[in-house]
Amino acid sequence: MIDVTWQIVASGIVSPEGPAVDRDGNVFLVSRWTGKVVQVTAEGVVHELVDTGGKPQSVALLPTGQLLLADAENHVLQRMTRKGKLTTIASRVDGTSEEFLGPNDLVV
Repeated sequence: MIDVTWQIVASGIVSPEGPAVDRDGNVFLVSRWTGKVVQVTAEGVVHELVDTGGKPQSVALLPTGQLLLADAENHVLQRMTRKGKLTTIASRVDGTSEEFLGPNDLVV
């Protein structure tokens, strides 16, 4: 088991949420205070993937390999490619004008 605690802290991840793990052993975390999404490789290397500009509360791995993020500050669900491109896929309760109120946990 690799201890990457210091690398995660050094990468700016404060109050990490997630994690989501892919089949290659990569771990994906979000920082609800800094808005960052990071990948920790199976070898323990930490990569910042994107700064969302919001407050992501959760991350889940989609079958396509893309990530799904719940952003409480912006009241949206976002899909993120492995290259860090964010796309809002939902922001309102279906059929209403009501925004999501702090989306938090995700399960795929």
